[in-house]
Amino acid sequence: MIKNIKQIIFNLKLKVNIDIDAFSESGELIASTREKVNYEFKQISLNHYVNNIFQDKENNLTYFYIEKNGVRYFFVIDGINDISLNYAYMLSHLILDYISKLNNEMDFNGYVKQILLAAITKEQAELYDKKFSMPYEYGFTVVLICKEEEVSELINFLQQYSVGTKDVVIDVNDNMVSYVKFYNNDKEYRSASEFCEILWESVYEELNYQIKIGIGQEVKNLYDLSKSYKQAINAIRMGEKINDKEYIYSYKKYVFMKIVEDAPINELKQYMDVLIDDKTKEILDDEEMLLTAEAFFSNNLNISETSRKLYMHRNTLAYRIDKIQKIMGLDIRRFSDAVTFKITVMLYRLLKN
Repeated sequence: MIKNIKQIIFNLKLKVNIDIDAFSESGELIASTREKVNYEFKQISLNHYVNNIFQDKENNLTYFYIEKNGVRYFFVIDGINDISLNYAYMLSHLILDYISKLNNEMDFNGYVKQILLAAITKEQAELYDKKFSMPYEYGFTVVLICKEEEVSELINFLQQYSVGTKDVVIDVNDNMVSYVKFYNNDKEYRSASEFCEILWESVYEELNYQIKIGIGQEVKNLYDLSKSYKQAINAIRMGEKINDKEYIYSYKKYVFMKIVEDAPINELKQYMDVLIDDKTKEILDDEEMLLTAEAFFSNNLNISETSRKLYMHRNTLAYRIDKIQKIMGLDIRRFSDAVTFKITVMLYRLLKN
């Protein structure tokens, strides 16, 4: 096992570029990706660990441990912020998955999970090509976010939902489940979004869970499912910044936001200075106004349909649209101005967050 631990942390260092130290339960150093470990392992009660993680503020270190076959192994990374906490959580799962992969022969579901969690390299994946291949022409990854206490029932439901298909259901972590959909060109759904809309409604009707769903892009080989999985997670993350009232977020819809998010912050602020003044902020901070505008967009800029869906008088809706035009100079009845408005809202929320 110790030999495996050494191999695992060096593989993880190559993937995430984070130094990791591994210790036995007695505090003896097993392996490290550093040239030298310049601290003493802190022996404390496990009661100080929360979800198997402890942050040593005095030495700016984050500890976490895993347990395998009754034996605990401890790991240490730098930092005590939320990023370090997230990395500790992610690394503990990756290490356990690596150990399972090294000790056991994987089935197809296990192989797909290794790919999604980036626990297997492209070179390693090529070794499995003869054993595992795409069951159909295409596939995409769906990520479902729910409450921690809902995970078990959600997994059971999804496994029943996937009966008769080649789809894969994967328990990712305490509040996240992944559903990998495989299909041919003659699929029964017109799009990934339509499939997820039906899936969301099915979950709600059967379990009364209001989950959030992220959709990654369609891919043609198993290894690229990892990219689709990351996109699905990013779709939820970015989508909630723009409109946290939605339940389904498609990565394709938020590609532009990803481009904006990757742009230098100073450049974004320059654009914001052009688009936004103090009066404009009154509109952008008014949730009721933004929800009205979003409903207007969702109903194809149709005033009658929007007022009906919102149970709102046409004159009230028209007044709000006119107010946006008066303050921002954008007539969102026009497609081009509607696009500019949506981009402005997106930039404002992105920088605000």
